[in-house]
Amino acid sequence: MKVFPTLETAKAYAASGDYDILPLSTEIMADNIKFELAARFFSEDLASRTNGGQMADPSTGSAYFEIDQLKPADYTAIKDLKEGEISEPVESLDNEGYLQGRQGNLVYKIIRVDKIIPAHTASFENDYTQILDGVRMKKQLEAVDAFLEDKIKNTYIIIDPLFKECEFSRESWNARK
Repeated sequence: MKVFPTLETAKAYAASGDYDILPLSTEIMADNIKFELAARFFSEDLASRTNGGQMADPSTGSAYFEIDQLKPADYTAIKDLKEGEISEPVESLDNEGYLQGRQGNLVYKIIRVDKIIPAHTASFENDYTQILDGVRMKKQLEAVDAFLEDKIKNTYIIIDPLFKECEFSRESWNARK
């Protein structure tokens, strides 16, 4: 059993390369090393390593995940955990290429559940960030629509006869058929 009372001992152990994920998870569960410290020294994922193991949704940057946003292997690993508990090591996929639609690389994870928020009606106290994100997205879409409508008025557009029967979401395009 390895005990890491100081930052220096954890650094030395990480530098030795003489570790694997199973004993590491045992050390975390036995409270011989804090989860954050283990993530900082042993994680190969740069994003979570610098945040002490805190995952972030690659599309929103939020540290909160809804169940349907989790990868199946990650959900299976944490579905029975309570707040503060960590999972056994799990084989999963990383977020490499996530925004480009690729699956990611095979990785091994130890996941800690920091907080469980049950389903509830949105409120400013609990859901300010999500509400703000929704309002921002709506405003951005309105701005893009206004820009497009303005440009459509001043742009010569020909709809190919092949698409004459199509129904377009923009009424100004339907009028040009």
